[in-house]
Amino acid sequence: MTGHGQLRVEAFTPSDAGLFQPSYSPEDRIRTYAVCGGVPYYLDRFRDNRPLAANLLSEVFQRTGSSTTKRS
Repeated sequence: MTGHGQLRVEAFTPSDAGLFQPSYSPEDRIRTYAVCGGVPYYLDRFRDNRPLAANLLSEVFQRTGSSTTKRS
């Protein structure tokens, strides 16, 4: 815990991050890690039952995606 009552969450390693998308090829797991950087929130948004391209379109390149949402 940090001094402000928040739990500090570290980024996952590439091998741990790959567990979020077990059906992806090793190459697509690396690509997903390159985009998400091991951040659990973003990794969770990339659905295993959807192709990487579909996840990229909905989560990265669409204005309503998780990586484009304006944060305060």
